[in-house]
Amino acid sequence: MNKKLIRKTFVPIDTGLFIELGVNVMFWILAVATVADVEGIVRSIEKIADDDERAHAMEDDLHVAVMLAIAEGRAADPVAMCAAALRTRNIKFARHCA
Repeated sequence: MNKKLIRKTFVPIDTGLFIELGVNVMFWILAVATVADVEGIVRSIEKIADDDERAHAMEDDLHVAVMLAIAEGRAADPVAMCAAALRTRNIKFARHCA
């Protein structure tokens, strides 16, 4: 995956970035800009589908990352990126919120 900083702060890690939003607040954001980026994350979700909580969180993060990429003008092909991200709906895991 092509790692890009998409906010002010900065610790690149495997499939995304930690972003500092406040004094002691860290928020996970995935950096996506291409369909290949999205497809790579979808494959990662497929691999962890036996862990409902992790898979659901990663799915939510992916959908937010795609929307951010589109809103910020970083999406190479917005329609194809959305279609690729929505393929997570076909992955079997429990989706619930506490």
